[in-house]
Amino acid sequence: MLQLSDLRERLQACVRQAGALALSYYEKPVQVISKTHGFATEADHAVEQFLIHELQVLVPEAATYAEESGQTGDSMHGYCWVIDPIDGTTNFARGIPYFCISVALTLDGHPVVGVIYQPVLKELFYAESGYGAWLNGMRIAKRSPRLGRKVVVVWPGKSVQHEATLRYFGAAALDCAYLAAGKLDELEFGRVAWWDIAAGILLLEEAGVAVSVTQRTYKGQTVYRVVAGGS
Repeated sequence: MLQLSDLRERLQACVRQAGALALSYYEKPVQVISKTHGFATEADHAVEQFLIHELQVLVPEAATYAEESGQTGDSMHGYCWVIDPIDGTTNFARGIPYFCISVALTLDGHPVVGVIYQPVLKELFYAESGYGAWLNGMRIAKRSPRLGRKVVVVWPGKSVQHEATLRYFGAAALDCAYLAAGKLDELEFGRVAWWDIAAGILLLEEAGVAVSVTQRTYKGQTVYRVVAGGS
């Protein structure tokens, strides 16, 4: 039987290596590849292939569900790696340092391990079901209510609180990580993919943040609405 604790160090090391690979392309001319919904870069594909190979070594029985290469195996039964090689591709391609690598391990469709890594700042967020949420080896304290004005990350730009200061950064996984760490107060995503949020949802839950996730179909694709914040 797979022991999640056995994965901690090796998984984090793997994602750090993926971050180093991403940085080898960063702020350099990169090939842009068009796809049905948006675009990717050669860095997205290189990082994803690296992760798929390394993660299959860690948990050989796991399926994979990755943004660029799609699904192999059964993602809803047993273990599955959910991979967003570069969340915030537009930022990455333009040299804006707000992007991350997001990896989750799900069991029967539910995240049990999540890693979000911001390689520019070397911020590694880790969450494990029942083990808590962590940033660079330090446990993230459970959230408590804040006083004063709130900062809300809203996708796709629709205000949910008139008294709030609104921000839109363009990397949903990293938004989740920063909310978990207390750098943001609330967030709302109207239409995101599973690979955008799988690791982030677990990180938020383990940090004590209230999260609501609803699923729907949009243009033939399964998408998710996420509202999170508070304690």
